Amino acid sequence: MLGAGEGGMVLTNDPDLIETIRDLRDYDEKEAYAVRYNYKMTDIQAALADSQLKKLPSFIEKRRQIARIYNNGLGAVGAGIPVVPEGREHIYYRYVIGLENPIGFMEEMRKRGIQCRRPVFKPLHRYLQLPGYPMTDGVWEKAVSIPIYPSLKVEEAQVIVDAIRTIL
Repeated sequence: MLGAGEGGMVLTNDPDLIETIRDLRDYDEKEAYAVRYNYKMTDIQAALADSQLKKLPSFIEKRRQIARIYNNGLGAVGAGIPVVPEGREHIYYRYVIGLENPIGFMEEMRKRGIQCRRPVFKPLHRYLQLPGYPMTDGVWEKAVSIPIYPSLKVEEAQVIVDAIRTIL
């Protein structure tokens, strides 16, 4: 949800997790061998991440605003829209809809200049060649992420809704 160039950040109040993360992030000058990576950000990237973190509440609110447009416009057109359990809030990192023909749908959206993607390229169990996840496969085979990001204008969200309604 935040852009900082390369790298990333983790926020936690768990001291054990902090120690594990620090150990994984620094790959050099360690007594014991373990697989480690260079996950360090530059100071400039960290400053960018810090400025983005301060904007996170407004980013989430904008995503929720777009999600309301999608929820109102797509509820009755045959697309499975996100369900928010009672007592919970959604941040809409992605807005995933369920469709019977996601490949054809994505192609039709592409023709209209709207890029949609699968929420994940491939479920983890498929990479690991593990059988026995029919529910995951069923969801993945119908899932499509439609555009949702803080700089998406209300008018653009409505164009997306109109395109989806026309296609479906």
